[in-house]
Amino acid sequence: MNKTEYSTSSLPLAGFLLCCGVPLVAVHKDKHKNNKVFVFERTDGLDDLLELYFKKMGRVEPESFFFAIKSLKARLYDFGDGDD
Repeated sequence: MNKTEYSTSSLPLAGFLLCCGVPLVAVHKDKHKNNKVFVFERTDGLDDLLELYFKKMGRVEPESFFFAIKSLKARLYDFGDGDD
């Protein structure tokens, strides 16, 4: 990961960021753990969105969140063990 990217293995956080318009760059397999990592572009306002999320103040439209989670899960399972 470089300084222009933000990574998380949290599906709900990834869904929130996707709903807020933060571009998803890739999905990678974590080399040290048996899970996947969502890599987002570090955009202006990302830190503010993260603060809202972790303070439990972030709000997104429910149906958009549902489809964002569905899309992220498809990325996880469609690519198996390979990197995106």
